[in-house]
Amino acid sequence: MLRDALPVAAEAWRVWLDTLVERELLRLRARFELSLDEWRGLYISDAQVDALLQPPGAAEADAARIDALTAQARAAWPALQEGGLAARLGARLALDEAELALLLLALAPDLDPRYEALYAYLNDDAAHRLPSLDLARRLLQGLFEDGLEADVAALASPAGTLVDGGLLELIEPAEPRSRWRRELRAAELVVQLAQGLPLADPRWQHEAAWTPAPLQPPRLGAEPLVHVAGEDAEDRRQALQAWAGERGLPVLRVPSAVAAAHGRSLLLAARLAGAALAIDDEDAAGPPGRVPLGALAGRGVPLAVLAAAGTP
Repeated sequence: MLRDALPVAAEAWRVWLDTLVERELLRLRARFELSLDEWRGLYISDAQVDALLQPPGAAEADAARIDALTAQARAAWPALQEGGLAARLGARLALDEAELALLLLALAPDLDPRYEALYAYLNDDAAHRLPSLDLARRLLQGLFEDGLEADVAALASPAGTLVDGGLLELIEPAEPRSRWRRELRAAELVVQLAQGLPLADPRWQHEAAWTPAPLQPPRLGAEPLVHVAGEDAEDRRQALQAWAGERGLPVLRVPSAVAAAHGRSLLLAARLAGAALAIDDEDAAGPPGRVPLGALAGRGVPLAVLAAAGTP
């Protein structure tokens, strides 16, 4: 397992998120959608219903403070991407601003449990302590200086980069509800990276071998897909290490059967580690698995396939 230390203590993302949460609290209280009632989330009061029927802005309060918090969150965002948690995630995963912001919202409860209570309060549901699509949409509204609005529904769609790439899990409500009540949770591998833990999935961790990156700087760029062929398995592995060493890459090597069964998780682990993914037929305990290279190649991870000479 490869340990990729990342200091969680960096406070920039917490300050940014706290600003967004405070802004949303002020917005809702200004419309009387929130109260300080300790039973909030367990029932809907008459006052809340009356407030929801008012035209937008009918009961605005402290608009200047809300505008100031929006400006503060916007000002904090560029610095957030220059170092620490957000910068590491953005660089490793090649995310755009909106994708990165949504991933941070989903990741927060696993890094700081107080966000569970805050999200439940803003979700108006004590049982739902992760960011819903609706809450994410409200928190990210007006965040970006260039006028870009985060289309949360598209960002969290099954075809989107975050869900399709395994970075986010979309949790359906237990009972029939609006799609905006779906909740977002960061994938376990993303949480591990953020907490500085070894990257591991119990489905494959005991059959995977990590090789750290060499100390010398890379001399060549990494090709998206390489085949390492030869009669001797050890020669193939040495050739793999030489190839990875020239490109400054750590390597995650797994048997072909494991890659066939858990390719999505392995790709994510390799992306998070900045590693190449190597598929080795020789490691297979049984018959080699048929690896869908078309599904693995071209996903932002250098891919190496080790096989005996003449293997198709």
